[in-house]
Amino acid sequence: MLPGPDKASEDAWVEQWMAVEDLDGLISAITDAMDARRPQLAARLVGLLDESMDIEPGSALERARNAAKFFLIQPQKVAYFHAFEEAWVEARRIKIRKVKERMRDRIMGRPKRKR
Repeated sequence: MLPGPDKASEDAWVEQWMAVEDLDGLISAITDAMDARRPQLAARLVGLLDESMDIEPGSALERARNAAKFFLIQPQKVAYFHAFEEAWVEARRIKIRKVKERMRDRIMGRPKRKR
């Protein structure tokens, strides 16, 4: 559930996510904010990923993080929003594919692959 659209509610909600170590929940919150057309909130949450995980250089997640930073600096630039949205969608697609592969391997009784 997303916070109210006012700055105080968003600030408090982002602070709550700073204290939580639920990476999957944070990723879901970012996606929910994007789906609700609240890209500034989503961009703020993407900034919290730096503390929670290692982001591979050149990955879609790194592109999303960088685009989010630019978008927060200049939210009126539509190009920054589109770059952020595209990179986030790609990063989510990659994560979902990995989860499906892992589930399929578990069901089929295949050993875990090292990546």
